[in-house]
Amino acid sequence: MPHAQCHGGKAGNFRLGAAVVLILASLCVRADQVEMQNGDRYVGAVLSMNADVVVLQNEVLGTVKLPRGKVARITMAPVALAETAPKQRAALIRELRPAPTPPPWTFSPRPLFGEAGFLRAVDLARMGQGGDARRELARLGLETAGERRADDRPGARRDDDDDVLWITAMLLDKGGMWSAAHSIPRYSLTGYRRQYPAGLGAARWRLAYPRAFPELVAKNARVNGIPEWLQLAIMREESAFSPRIESFANAVGLTQMLVKTARRFSNGAAVTRESLMDPAKNLEYGSRFLGFLWTRFAKAAPLAIAGYNAGENAVDRWLAERGNLAMDEFMESIPYDETRNYTKRVLASYFAYSWLYDGKNPVPIVPLGARPRPAPTPVGPAKAAALVMPAKATAPAKATAPAASAKR
Repeated sequence: MPHAQCHGGKAGNFRLGAAVVLILASLCVRADQVEMQNGDRYVGAVLSMNADVVVLQNEVLGTVKLPRGKVARITMAPVALAETAPKQRAALIRELRPAPTPPPWTFSPRPLFGEAGFLRAVDLARMGQGGDARRELARLGLETAGERRADDRPGARRDDDDDVLWITAMLLDKGGMWSAAHSIPRYSLTGYRRQYPAGLGAARWRLAYPRAFPELVAKNARVNGIPEWLQLAIMREESAFSPRIESFANAVGLTQMLVKTARRFSNGAAVTRESLMDPAKNLEYGSRFLGFLWTRFAKAAPLAIAGYNAGENAVDRWLAERGNLAMDEFMESIPYDETRNYTKRVLASYFAYSWLYDGKNPVPIVPLGARPRPAPTPVGPAKAAALVMPAKATAPAKATAPAASAKR
C-alpha cells in the first residue's frame, strides 16, 4: 500500500496562489516498485521477500507473487494516486472540497449605493450591458480595471476601499465585462489568493477565474472533445478575455490565433485579422486547434499547452529527445523560456478552474511521465495492467527561441 503523500515533484514552482491546488495538482504517493528482468514493473507495497519469491500488495492487482530470480531491482517511486488508490484519492478530494454552500456576500451601507449612477450601473449589469455599466461606474470615480502594480499588502488600503473594488468587479462580471472584472482581483485585490477557495473565498476566486463567454466555450469544448476548463485557462493567460487584443507577434483575439494557424483549422472558411476579433469565430478555430493538440498528445495537458504556444512539431521534437523524463522534469527542460513559463501558467489556471467549477472531476489527472511506456501484461491471473514508471534522463541546457518561432 502507499507509504506517504508526496507534493510538488522536482519543479515545484507552479504559481497557483493556493496551497490546496498545488497539493492536488501533484497528488501522488511513494510506493515500492518491482522491476522484472523482462521490463515489467509492479507498484505497491512489498510485504515479504525471500530467496524464492517477492510478495507485493497492490490496490488494483491484490497480492502478487513474483519469482525472486526474475526480479531485476526493487526501488521507491512516485506513483499517481489516481492509478494506485482511486478511493483514497476521492476521499481526500471530498474532504478538501466540501459541497459549495456560499453565504450571501453582504456589504455595509454607504452613500454610494443610493447614487443614481450606481443604481443605473446595477440595472445595466443585470441586463448584461456591461459596457454601459462600466461607464456609469467610471463617472462615479470608481476603478473599473485592475492595476498591475497595485499595493495589496495587508493594511495598504482600507477595507471600505476593497469592498468598493469587489462590488465593481461583481457588477462588471455580471455584465459580461470579464476582462475588466477579473483584472481587479488579478492585479489589485490579490489577497484573495491567501484565502481557501470555499464560501466567500470561492466567490472571490471565481471572479478572478470567470466563466467568460460561457455558451461559446461550452459549445466548442464539447464539439472538440476538450475540457472546458482548459479552454478557459488558455483564454485567461493568452488574452485575459479581451476579444480585440493583438500581440506583438500578430496573434489575435480571445485565443490569440495567428491568421495562418486559424486557416489550418477554419475548415475552408475565409480568415482575416478582423474576423479573428469576433469571439465566435476566434473560439471556433482556437478550440479546434486545441482539440487537435489534445488528441495528438493523448490528453496530456502540459504537452497540449506547450504545443499551443510553440507548435506541435516542437513538442514532438522535445519528446523524441527526452520523452522518457518525468512530466515535471520534461516541463522544466523545455528549451524556450516563453513556452516553459507559459505551460506552467496555463496548467496552474487549468487546475484552478477545475477546482472551482468541475463538481465531478475537480482535479485533472496529469500523467507522471512525459511519454509513458505501454503497460505490460501482469503476472498471474489478475486482469489489471501493471503500472509503468518513466525512466530518468538528463535535461539539456535551456535555450531561448526567437519570439517569432516561439509562437505557433
